[in-house]
Amino acid sequence: MNQAIRELAENVAVPFETARAMPKSVYTSDEFLKAEIEHIFKQDWFCAGRADSLANAGDYLTLTLAGQPIMVLRDHQGFLRAQSNVCRHRMSTLLEGRGQIKTITCPYHAWAFRLDGGLIGGPYMQRTDGFVPAEHRLVPLAIEVWEGFVFVSQAADPAPLAPRLAGLTEVLAPYRL
Repeated sequence: MNQAIRELAENVAVPFETARAMPKSVYTSDEFLKAEIEHIFKQDWFCAGRADSLANAGDYLTLTLAGQPIMVLRDHQGFLRAQSNVCRHRMSTLLEGRGQIKTITCPYHAWAFRLDGGLIGGPYMQRTDGFVPAEHRLVPLAIEVWEGFVFVSQAADPAPLAPRLAGLTEVLAPYRL
């Protein structure tokens, strides 16, 4: 166990009345940051924004979580999707910021993807023997909407979010989120 994790564990092991602020090492330790990225940011749910900001087909937002570019968008069937914001061809970032699109087109070699992440095609790829567009869809990520907030997770099979936040529904009700 690294020093920062040990100091934090000691800090939270005392009664609340004698607790102190987190040790400064949790803010300065590279090892602690790596542990947070691996065990929290790559495994848990994170709020990406509000569902009502993605009201129409093609509305999107982007973010970077644990070094991974992610897009969240509403597809043509009205579903919210979270997926990798990286082209499967040459790993270029596909979208920037927020906006509205009809299809996702890579700025590098113009590979085009449907909003559901499926590959429409890429220039000259039809000439490549054995190329199967269905094998090159954007990598989907877990997504949940809770109380109008959109959450994403990079974990392969994250536990459902809503049960973990159930107690907050009543607490937040007066704010009419």
